[in-house]
Amino acid sequence: MALNRLTTSLHSRALGVALAACAATLPAQDDRENGTPTGALVVSGVDLAYLQARVNEGFRLTDLEVENLSPRRYGATMVQNSGSYARGWWWLIDVTPTQLGDFVSQNQARIIDLEPYLVGGALRFAAVMVHNAGAQAKSWWWYYGQTANGLLSLANQHNARLVDVDVYQSGNSTLRSGVMIANTGSDSRAWSYYANVSTATISNAIQQTGRRVYDLEPASSSTFDAVLTQTTGVKWWWYYGQTLGEVGARAAQLGARVVDIERREVQSGVFRYDVVYTNNSNALTTRLGETLRAGTDGNTGVYLKRVNGPVLAALMADHVMDPASVLKTVHLIRAMRYVQMGWLDLDGTVNVWDGCGPTCCPTRTNPDTETLRTTLQKMMRNSDNQSTLSVTDLVGSLATLDATANSVGATSTHFNHHIGCGLPANETTLADIGRMHEAVRNGYLGAWGDDFYGIMSRWNGGGYLDTLLSQEAANVGLSASQLAAFRSRIVWNSKGGSYDLPGGVYQRATGASVTLPFQSNGGIVDVAYVSGVFVDGASYVPAGTLLSEVHAEAYREEIRAAMLTWRNHVAGSFTTFGVGCAGSAGTPQHSAQGTPELGQSISYDLDAAPAGTTVVLNLGLSRTAWNRLPLPFALNALGAPGCFLNVGPIDSASTRTGRGGTASIPLAIPLSQSLIGADLFTQFLVVDPRANAAGLTTTNGLTTHIGGLPTGR
Repeated sequence: MALNRLTTSLHSRALGVALAACAATLPAQDDRENGTPTGALVVSGVDLAYLQARVNEGFRLTDLEVENLSPRRYGATMVQNSGSYARGWWWLIDVTPTQLGDFVSQNQARIIDLEPYLVGGALRFAAVMVHNAGAQAKSWWWYYGQTANGLLSLANQHNARLVDVDVYQSGNSTLRSGVMIANTGSDSRAWSYYANVSTATISNAIQQTGRRVYDLEPASSSTFDAVLTQTTGVKWWWYYGQTLGEVGARAAQLGARVVDIERREVQSGVFRYDVVYTNNSNALTTRLGETLRAGTDGNTGVYLKRVNGPVLAALMADHVMDPASVLKTVHLIRAMRYVQMGWLDLDGTVNVWDGCGPTCCPTRTNPDTETLRTTLQKMMRNSDNQSTLSVTDLVGSLATLDATANSVGATSTHFNHHIGCGLPANETTLADIGRMHEAVRNGYLGAWGDDFYGIMSRWNGGGYLDTLLSQEAANVGLSASQLAAFRSRIVWNSKGGSYDLPGGVYQRATGASVTLPFQSNGGIVDVAYVSGVFVDGASYVPAGTLLSEVHAEAYREEIRAAMLTWRNHVAGSFTTFGVGCAGSAGTPQHSAQGTPELGQSISYDLDAAPAGTTVVLNLGLSRTAWNRLPLPFALNALGAPGCFLNVGPIDSASTRTGRGGTASIPLAIPLSQSLIGADLFTQFLVVDPRANAAGLTTTNGLTTHIGGLPTGR
């Protein structure tokens, strides 16, 4: 059978990318182990044209499933083909074993996903491949027509591990295809393969071995083949028997991307999906998401963005939900816009409906008069719903509020009821709430922006934020007077909301604009942020402090950075660089503890090394060259493939690892002003006779930026 004409054109397009990619100096990271956030898609039931369109948009297939032969429909996972995910790659559909073998050979390709199926009784393949040359080259093999034991035997024969297994029927026989890579060097992992087993067996294996599900394949309507591998520190999850909607919703809630999706017919015409996820969030989002999910069974989200700057945390930031009274922010924007235009007087008297509190469904009863400022403060500070209805009437209607939200870019925001009346639900997102505040911060209300925030609630101390400030002040060494001064300059304006809906459904949300004081050039610069947190659709009321604690935690790193400027010192830091290479106990990792500043003691730490072995810590002043030798320097020729010398040593220290394969070497930083701002580079060398011919593995490198408080400032 000839290659599909459309996919033939893709081969030519991808080949140019592959040739360009081979100049990379470092091995490509495994897609299923790469936790760097990236654009990702998961689809099911789509046609070839749909996949082609996504490829044209810059996506790369990582998993391809032929779900239906007539009409042809596919399932797939994809990532943006950029950054640490950039590869030269190809995909083929409807090829014979011979055609696939020829293509692999001719193009220096390596299969990462293989899908066997029968067309008119003849075996055909769909395959996703990456360029297998230069630093990205791996020894690998692919097979089909095998039993499970046959695949295991072949893997053992090659000292390889399986990375892809598929089950297919040929006549009355259940056969398997498999792709495997050499289980050596940086690819070395403890691993196991289970064939035709229950989910309970897989769960027990995970618990007993601590390994992750790397590849999951239905073997029947209720059993699976599973490849488990040693974890590499990236969070992961697996779920089975999901609907397609649940697959996407869970990915969004976990802040994850799907790396393996399998469609399974559980009964005639009824399909479910079995999925493996890998974390796709930055460290801050991951930490906050875990805290939220531990405190509620509802959907949760968190958002933090620097005004006119980067998004620092985003979990479910575009999830449409009803934030209850948080949406009164729109009423305030609209009212202040009228004040800006001269159509309303902030201190003039207006007709209002007398207050009924934050929980009532407001009605146009009990007319009264008061200043507009008073009404707005009652709406925002007391969350009075009758005052909110009064503002709605003053500025137009619910449709007017929709238009206001749209005017500041909050296009997912819609009013369907007066706040307090419950249903049909109003709609917004955390990102939209952020856009509202960012518009005000950027001058949407002109000089009236200060009055806008003056009307909102402002933090005046107490709660978890005070605890966090005390913790961080102690960590960075602020005095009591410095902390008090710093604390007094924080401006935290927020609006919360909650609904307890019929049927025991609970919603909680908060949105805020915050400024933190940074000292710069002898003055203070107030850096502005927008943020929010929500719990949506919970079956029980979340702990009263859950949202406030997570909201404050979102700012911890920014507060720390701001506090450091108040110490009038150069901040010390640790930063990793380069990669380690796998040994007999995993890939050894180099980290550090302590504060790298003048007069402080720190420790350089090592883990994932063999127990009771000698390790050497190299210390140097360069990570780019050692004498005339450019760094990093590959140690392949010395018998340590995948290992690199990352540091040009000028000194070294040695010790032995303990029972857990860990070690620490202390270092006291002298009280020398000349060291402030200097960088020290370190790397561990690990004696590991079972790892390779050289009997040596290496860790990542670590940069120690030495800080301290300069004298005379």
